[in-house]
Amino acid sequence: MSSYRRPTDDEHDDDHEPPRGALMITLGFLLAMSILWMQVYLTLLNNGGIPAS
Repeated sequence: MSSYRRPTDDEHDDDHEPPRGALMITLGFLLAMSILWMQVYLTLLNNGGIPAS
């Protein structure tokens, strides 16, 4: 371990993209939930709303 040295700022790779997996999963989940709620809302509109009990 005596040969280890800290990399300088010039040795860092800046050409790689940051990870976007969590963002894509979150956006996909929000899109799916929006579509499902829109389906429920449109179904209620077509059926005349929530029936009174």
